[in-house]
Amino acid sequence: MRGAGLGIATTAARVLIRSTSDGIGSPSTVAAPFGMSMYDALNQGLHSSKERDTIGWWSSTPSHFDRMMVRMEEIFDDKHGAAVIFAPDSSSANDNFTTANAAANDTKEWSLPLARAATNPSLLSTSCPTVTLAQHNWYETNQPRKENVHLGVVAAVSDPEGRILLTRRAEHMRSFPSAWVMPGGGLDDGESISTALVREVAEETGVVVDAKSIVPFCLWESCYPTCGVKCIEADTGITAHYLVVFCLAQTLERDLASVRKQVRLDETETDRAVWLSAEDFVQTLQYPLGGAGIGTVHIASSDDGSMALEDLCGIYPRGEDGKGIAQGNLFMLQELLYSKKWINEPKTSSHLSNL
Repeated sequence: MRGAGLGIATTAARVLIRSTSDGIGSPSTVAAPFGMSMYDALNQGLHSSKERDTIGWWSSTPSHFDRMMVRMEEIFDDKHGAAVIFAPDSSSANDNFTTANAAANDTKEWSLPLARAATNPSLLSTSCPTVTLAQHNWYETNQPRKENVHLGVVAAVSDPEGRILLTRRAEHMRSFPSAWVMPGGGLDDGESISTALVREVAEETGVVVDAKSIVPFCLWESCYPTCGVKCIEADTGITAHYLVVFCLAQTLERDLASVRKQVRLDETETDRAVWLSAEDFVQTLQYPLGGAGIGTVHIASSDDGSMALEDLCGIYPRGEDGKGIAQGNLFMLQELLYSKKWINEPKTSSHLSNL
């Protein structure tokens, strides 16, 4: 993260929502309140998530999320830098991954899937904490930790062979300790998505990303703790609340051996990294509760060994050791796999049956 240990003061970028026009004036833009559901705020006037969940690949596989389409704009201004704004989108759920070319050169616009955690006991998934706390009217009598939801960016960085870089967060981290995630972090106020991603990936892993390869892919409403009941029992509420922009990206270096040598982890944030192939990810999907003897994956960091693929199975925090992939990252990888956007995806469709 920028400024860690360096005494550099930065202001985090807030999540901005553009409301729909009421027919009288222009749509207004407001900052999203911390602890309040971004998903529900952007779901105004759209089909319910249940209706939309019958349209795509997620309707035929065990689902651990609610999903809908939203519009994301990135606006550039010489004085204030970049601003990212979200708005409801009435597009079909099959229209994701298409980029709309804005008329103005200083504006980019995408139609993207937004998801949040939903209850599925078979996958050890619980509802997004914003839902649980709203049901208990928790914030009517308790003060949110912060004023607004912050904006985060995460990169699915692929190497020349199409493997994606995953890192394990350090055990001492205040949020998502020991979770497997793709590299990323918070945006500084006025910072662009691509600039933040290049910076964060380099700081956390040493890997240099090709800024021109960065493409926003999907969104996730991220909360910590991940379970709303635990937020209430601990009397903390939500301690971290982000809207995360997941992006596709490629390494700037296209020589595989050179990319491997670049990996140098920031041990204050991450303690291990792996390059995950599509085939290995499919294997983890077959064992959402874990399982011994399902294979190994090569460690990308300096210890140059292998580790059990079982550590990546399921939704974090799985089991007493808190294994698994953080849920938003899992959603991103599933979107990537089932939309056939993963470079060097599994060669036969039989890999994807019953997953």
